[in-house]
Amino acid sequence: MEDAMFNISDYILTIVAQGTFSQAAKQLHISQPALSIAVKKLETQIGQPLFDRGQTPLALTTAGELYVAKARQVVALEESLTDDLTHLEHRLTGNLTIGGAFISVTYLLPPLLRRFHEQFPNVQLTVLEAPFPDLPRLLRDRQIDLAVDTDLVLNPQINSVKLFENHVLLAVPDHLITDVTILTKGYQYADILADQHIQAPQRVALATFAQLPFVLMTPSNEIAQRTAPLFTAANFKPTTAMIVNQQISAYEFARRNWGAAFVTDTLIKHSTPVTGMHFYRIESVEQPRYVAASYYKQDYQSQRLQKFIAVAQQFYH
Repeated sequence: MEDAMFNISDYILTIVAQGTFSQAAKQLHISQPALSIAVKKLETQIGQPLFDRGQTPLALTTAGELYVAKARQVVALEESLTDDLTHLEHRLTGNLTIGGAFISVTYLLPPLLRRFHEQFPNVQLTVLEAPFPDLPRLLRDRQIDLAVDTDLVLNPQINSVKLFENHVLLAVPDHLITDVTILTKGYQYADILADQHIQAPQRVALATFAQLPFVLMTPSNEIAQRTAPLFTAANFKPTTAMIVNQQISAYEFARRNWGAAFVTDTLIKHSTPVTGMHFYRIESVEQPRYVAASYYKQDYQSQRLQKFIAVAQQFYH
């Protein structure tokens, strides 16, 4: 009988509030016969009628009055529990240390941490900037609780919760392009902001840019590791104008006309507007690249960590 009571209590309270079965059925978006059958089934289980159907307007029996009183108490308890749980979440305390490379710490974390702090103001947040290759070690050594950066799914000791996908593009200064038809296959800064490279993608063969100088990144850089096979597949060795160890440095040199550079749309969107440059999606068997919240598998996942991941997933969707 308890299951029936909790499943149908909303029906009974709606009938009382509306005064008739027909109006209650409209309010509940069910047919009147279905509502009548549900109430009759409950009355059979209870062994007593809840409504005096011989009176107009509809009246409660003594059993009905008792049922409604208890049902209203249940509703009040549920509302009180919801309020208490909400307050409990706001009282979440403790420390949470989040790591990331420069781009994540500079561009991605500030608005996300603001959202988390608004919901859980009593959690002390610490941010640790570190090179991307160091993040697995920092997680393993418990120097950070989680990392927000490119996903670490290839590391079997780490769980990564995907937050959003970003894309690696080739940034090319316009003055290096001699064939103007190539410009029509690229995207300008405003196009990237509008996600045109995602909604209406057009790809260009990397060999198209074989004669250009490139700003490359050191082999330890994750983007360098992703893009090195593209040069091999395109059958050319790039002319190296500059070698740097960070994506943001590669982009800055490209913006200053040193050469073409592979960068992510995340960096492009968060950098200052640029003119005289187009961005190209390169033909390849492109592996999805995600920004993720990653944590060490063997560690206990605290409420703070779980809540942060939940806020991050909501923030990016």
